[in-house]
Amino acid sequence: ITLFKFITAMQTAFNSTDFDRNGVLDAREIGPALQGAGFRLDAQAVNALHHRHNKTNTGIDFVHFLEIAVDLALLRVEFDKKDYDKKGVIPLRFDDLLSIVANI
Repeated sequence: ITLFKFITAMQTAFNSTDFDRNGVLDAREIGPALQGAGFRLDAQAVNALHHRHNKTNTGIDFVHFLEIAVDLALLRVEFDKKDYDKKGVIPLRFDDLLSIVANI
């Protein structure tokens, strides 16, 4: 996927779930936006991401949403490298975690 296509897809996911059209995603909107962007996350993960990136407590703007999406995409790439049997589960030692984090 090209950078332009990725950004366009993220903009579409963002805009289609900014239900109140205020230019930011609140706690109710971030989960559907991430799902629309292709990331299947449980509520706990979504809440953690929202909390971490909603620093001003005014919601997550597109730039910050794009940062989240890029981080998740890079994590997915690194995870998939370790998911040899493609079951969505990987053995993870602390060193492996550090390696994954260092590569994003």
